Amino acid sequence: MKVRILVLFLGLCTALILLETILRTIGYFHETMRPVSAERRPGAKVILCAGDSITYGYGLPREQAYPSQLEKALNAAGRNFQVINLGRSGEPSWTLAENIDEYLAELKPDLLTVMIGGADRHFYSLPNEQKSSMLLRLLSYSRTINLLHMLFADATEKLPEFAVVSSMAWDRLTGFHKCLPANPSEVLKARISRPAVCSIDFPRFSGEVWDLARNKDTDAISVLISRKSKPLTEEIMALGMTYLLKADYQRALAVFNNAAAVRGNCYLFSVGIGLCDLLQYRAAKASAYFLDALEQEPNDTGAMLCLGCSMLFLGRRESARLWFEKVLEIDPANGWACNFLGRCCLDGQDLENALKFYQEGIRLEPELTMNYTSLGELYSHQKDFIKARQVLEDVLKRGIVLDWEKSHALLVLAVSESCLDPGNSTEKARGYLMEAVRCDQRNYGALNFLLTSFGGQQEDLQSAIDSLEKSGHPNAAYFLRQGLEHDFLLHEPVRRQLQLDLSRIIETCREKGVKLVFLNYPNDENPVMKELSREQNIPFIDILDAFNKVWAVGGKRWDYFLPDFHCSELGNRKIAETIAEKIPELLPEN
Repeated sequence: MKVRILVLFLGLCTALILLETILRTIGYFHETMRPVSAERRPGAKVILCAGDSITYGYGLPREQAYPSQLEKALNAAGRNFQVINLGRSGEPSWTLAENIDEYLAELKPDLLTVMIGGADRHFYSLPNEQKSSMLLRLLSYSRTINLLHMLFADATEKLPEFAVVSSMAWDRLTGFHKCLPANPSEVLKARISRPAVCSIDFPRFSGEVWDLARNKDTDAISVLISRKSKPLTEEIMALGMTYLLKADYQRALAVFNNAAAVRGNCYLFSVGIGLCDLLQYRAAKASAYFLDALEQEPNDTGAMLCLGCSMLFLGRRESARLWFEKVLEIDPANGWACNFLGRCCLDGQDLENALKFYQEGIRLEPELTMNYTSLGELYSHQKDFIKARQVLEDVLKRGIVLDWEKSHALLVLAVSESCLDPGNSTEKARGYLMEAVRCDQRNYGALNFLLTSFGGQQEDLQSAIDSLEKSGHPNAAYFLRQGLEHDFLLHEPVRRQLQLDLSRIIETCREKGVKLVFLNYPNDENPVMKELSREQNIPFIDILDAFNKVWAVGGKRWDYFLPDFHCSELGNRKIAETIAEKIPELLPEN
C-alpha cells in the first residue's frame, strides 16, 4: 500500500513538472509584456528606458515622453544615440524583471535606465484587507497553479489570498494580453441588428433594486433577494455592482462567481467579474472576461466600453478608440463612449477634440456626471483653474455615485485650488484631499499630494492620520504613516518584492555586460532603489532632487506635472536633461 502511494505521488509530481515545462515552453514564444519592434541603428549607441507610466509618457504623445526627448537632446550635441522607450503604463517590477533578459538579448543596448516600483502598490492587497503569505506568493509564479486557478476559478475564489496572488501572475501563463484583438471587427464578425444593451449603465435600469443600488444599500438588496425563491439575474447583478461601487471587490467577486456557478455562464456576470479585475489594475485578465461577455452578447456596449478601458490601461490607445467608436455606432446616444473617446484625446494631448467629446457627452446624457468631471480635468490641463474649479464644484454639489470618480474630482479640485491661490489655499486643498482619500483609499495621487501638503509639519500630519483611522479609513492612514516614516508609500511586502526584482535586474545586466542606471521618480522618493544602488555600486540619478531644485528657485509645480501627477512635456524635458548630463560619464566617447 505504501509503495502504491509513493508511486502515485511520484507520478503526480512528474506530471506536474511535465505540465509546467510544457506551459513555460509555450509561454517562451508568447510571453513578452509588449512587442519589441525597434532595431538598432548602425553605429548608434542604444539606451533602453524601462519603467512604468512616467517612462511611457502617460497623457502625452510618445514624442514628448522623456526617452524621445533624451534622444533629441543627445543627438543635438553631435553624438549618435538611439533611445528606445520600454515603458508601460502600470508596469510592476516583477514583470520587468522577468522580461529584461529577452529585451537585452534582442536589442543589445549599451545602457539600461530603470524607473520602477511606483505601480507595485496596485498589485498587492492592503494590510487591512488581506495578507498573502510568502508561500502563496511563490505559488503564483507557477503556470500550472495559474492554469488550475483558471479552470476551477469558482473554487479558488473562495480562497481570497490565493485569488489575489494568482491573478497577479495571469500574464505569466501565456502572455494572453499580447493576443488581445486590436480591432472590434476581429471579435464582432457581423453587425448585430437588434437593439443595444448596456450591462454597466445604472441610469438606464429601473425598479426597486436599482434604486437601492444607486444608494449603495447592499443590506437592503440582500434582504430583497433573499425573500425570492429565484431572484432575477439583474437583481443579483445589482448587488454585485453595488459592492463594486463601494470598492468591496471581494464581495462583488463572490456574488458574480456564485451566481455564475448556480445559473450558468451569463454575459452580465462575465462583465461583473471583469470589472472586479479592471478596478484592481488587472487589465489583461479583465479583458478575457469582457471578450467572453461579447461572445455571449455581441451587442453589449457595456462590455465594449470596459474592454476599451482595458486597452487604455495596457497602453493601446488606438485599439481603445476603435472600441469606443463601435459603441457609438451601435448606440449613438451613449455618453460613456463620448467620455472615453475624450480620454483617448486627453491622453494624447489633443485637448480640442477632447473638449468636443466631453461637451457632446453632456448633450447626449446630461445626467452622466463623468463628462462634467472629465471636463473639469481638461480645464485644469489647459491651466484654466477657475473654470475647472467651477465645473467640479457644481458636479460635486449634484452628487457623484462612483466613489473613485468623486475621489478623482476632489483631487483635481485640490490641484486647481492650490494653483489659484498658492499662498492661502493649503487648508482648503488639504480638506479636498482628505475627502478624496476617504472616498478612495487607493488614490495615490491624492495621498502623495496630501503628504507633501504638510511640508514637514509632522504633528499636523499625525493628526490627519489619526482622523482617518477614527473615521474608518485605516488603509489611507497606513499609507500616510508609511510616507511619514519612509518617504515612500509602500508597505513591507511590496518593499521586499521590489528589492528582489531590482536585484534580479542587476544580476541580468551584469551577466549580459550591460551598464545599468537607476532613476528616482520626479515626485516620489524610492528608498529601496537608492539603498540598492549604494550596496551594489549602481549609478543613481536622483530625478526627485533635480525637481526639488526647480521648486527652490520658484518653479511652478503644475508647469511640470499634469493634474493626475504624471509629467507634462516640460516635466519630461527636465527628466531628459537630468539624464543627459550624466550620459558622458556613463557612456564616454571612444
